Amino acid sequence: MFASSETLEQITRFKNKQKFEFNYLHLGNMEELNIQALPTTFIFNNTGELKFSEVGFRDWTSAESQQIIANVLNTL
Repeated sequence: MFASSETLEQITRFKNKQKFEFNYLHLGNMEELNIQALPTTFIFNNTGELKFSEVGFRDWTSAESQQIIANVLNTL
């Protein structure tokens, strides 16, 4: 999922240009999620419970990152 506080028009233009296959979420107010810096990553389980959060860049192809995802999936 891609989340942004930009306007819906800007998000739509980005989505159409990039052709990514994930969902987009418009955030009205990033302070509600306590986002202090970009990028910020949140991983939620299927019930909406926050299972992982991190501020800053992460290489999601690394073994450590793949293990984080596997751990969340194993709790479903």
